[in-house]
Amino acid sequence: MNGTRDIVFKRCGCTGESTGRQLAGHCPNLAEPGHGSWYYAVQVTTVGGRKARYRRGGFATRQAAAAARQAIIDGPAGQAAAGAWTVARWLQYWLTQAEPYLRPSTLHCYRDHIDRYLIPSIGRVTLADLTGKRLQACFNLLARQRAKKGTLIAAATVDRVRATLRSALNAAVREGLIASNPLNQVRLNQVRLNKPVRPHPVIWTAERVEAWRRDSIRPPVAVWTLRQLVTFLTGVKTTGSRPCGG
Repeated sequence: MNGTRDIVFKRCGCTGESTGRQLAGHCPNLAEPGHGSWYYAVQVTTVGGRKARYRRGGFATRQAAAAARQAIIDGPAGQAAAGAWTVARWLQYWLTQAEPYLRPSTLHCYRDHIDRYLIPSIGRVTLADLTGKRLQACFNLLARQRAKKGTLIAAATVDRVRATLRSALNAAVREGLIASNPLNQVRLNQVRLNKPVRPHPVIWTAERVEAWRRDSIRPPVAVWTLRQLVTFLTGVKTTGSRPCGG
């Protein structure tokens, strides 16, 4: 994994007065003891022979960062590869690879789940850092989001988003990026989502018809009686037999 980008460096979170941007490694105070922290970066080989940059920081000393870097170099290749993939990057790559095998409607749903829900909440997290705690926070937040009409997102939608993420992470397991799917682990222990409640169909009784006519109240799923169906079909047949403009 050695390469020109295998380095140890120091940076901080100070921002420039005029630009408001982080100075990172260009801060003039980095030479002061205790200012900023040490990072390391390693170029690793990931899925399909691709090269990616694995970076970690927050070390108090250069020696600590160098030791952590060496541990990554000497450790399993999959460990470093998982740290090089953010969730956002992996989801986009996975969708690109899966696209030829998906129906257009399924592809649209997957892309909507990824762009609208998953990337905004956990997109910046690496696969190596994706834990049950992070997923708990992700789905708790998702369950509290509201649709355009102001109502909470349906439990069925949350469940489908979870299914999309589960498929993508299963693919990461098959590629050797992660040892197991963290979503499968937390589904039973931490992420507790209410199962979608499907409305039960009811019969259009005379009372329900009267309530509908009076108050515009109707059940989510209503089933016609045989007599109502015959009345409807008779009306359609009669209307269809009339001459145009009649």
